[in-house]
Amino acid sequence: MESAPIKAEETPVEAEPELSETGQALNEATAHYLQAPIHEREGAQRDLRTAVEASRAADALDEVAASVNVLLLQGDGDADAKDLADELMDDYVLARMVVLLGCVRDGEEREALIQAYAKLGVPVANPMADALTKTEDRLARKTYVAALGALGLAGTQAAETMLQDSRWFVFRNGVAVIGVVGGQSAIEPLMDSLANEHTEVRRETVRSLAKIGGDNAASLVLDMLADKDGKVRVAAACPVSALKV
Repeated sequence: MESAPIKAEETPVEAEPELSETGQALNEATAHYLQAPIHEREGAQRDLRTAVEASRAADALDEVAASVNVLLLQGDGDADAKDLADELMDDYVLARMVVLLGCVRDGEEREALIQAYAKLGVPVANPMADALTKTEDRLARKTYVAALGALGLAGTQAAETMLQDSRWFVFRNGVAVIGVVGGQSAIEPLMDSLANEHTEVRRETVRSLAKIGGDNAASLVLDMLADKDGKVRVAAACPVSALKV
């Protein structure tokens, strides 16, 4: 039987490593582009592309990912910046962007990035689901679940794929995402998981049903007060009053 990744406490915040020469140049080029007046933008964009290629050549994709994040955040409402960010994102950069998202400890920055990623849709869903499967950090897991939830349909599709996985911890992650994105139509796919042999899956299902709410979800949560495992019973007891069973 395949075991789940080891549960880890939140990773302690470490001092940011000193930027490389290419990273510093890319940061400066990104800032210059965003601050450049319209008549200087073409040249600033050319300089930014050159800095990105230097980071790529140095295999410093985290630098490129960080630059794209800045374009997405500070370029909100700026169509040119958004188009440039889209241009710079390939599968490798997207994967590093997702990893960087999981490392963000500041709540406001994390939420801003989640909302920015929500606009990317399908391209970011698969690397997000992959990162959710691999992470051993609880805060990163919560972040990825929230980010997949914010993706809407793309997040739902990723969750449905996870529900087809034979690994219980991947299945559990899919249940968690369904709880964020799913409405009443999501209750039926969750019903079978209430009888799953793994305690963590049943507990996550109870939590997801509590998030979805409504009479049907409330009735299912109430039934789980009789579960054989105390952790599941506790998870069911907490939302019972809120659901007004």
